[in-house]
Amino acid sequence: MATLFSYFKKSPAPNKNNIVPTKKSKVEDKNPGTPLTTNNNNNNNTFLVGELVWAKLDTYPFWPALVCKDPATNKHLKNYLEVHVQFFGEPPTHDWVKISNVKQFDELQPSNEEDLKIAFKQAEAALKLTLPERIDSYYVCKASDSDEDTK
Repeated sequence: MATLFSYFKKSPAPNKNNIVPTKKSKVEDKNPGTPLTTNNNNNNNTFLVGELVWAKLDTYPFWPALVCKDPATNKHLKNYLEVHVQFFGEPPTHDWVKISNVKQFDELQPSNEEDLKIAFKQAEAALKLTLPERIDSYYVCKASDSDEDTK
């Protein structure tokens, strides 16, 4: 039986040659596309700004998202435990998500929920773009008044 994934290309694996060596529990955060490496015992992942992922907040299901810098802090990592993402869908929203609640985009399949299908189609369209093109095309986060309060 065909799934939605059979109609789209999978996200290519990050190029291991471009990963910047980091000190234990440190993160390099310079430009979009810079690897985010954590040395978390529970989840040793590498994320790139502009990478597509599945992210889960509280009681919500895993949702397609774009790793991006927080507009208030210009960082995509918080306390080495959370990554900042922008969720696909209308309207796009953004938030900090625990790294343990973030999965590589090719690890999950969407459910039949209509809003999730729309977000997944947007993510699949973004998958065809380079990391910088994804940021240019899909990153719409602006710092809100509530973001300023959390600085």
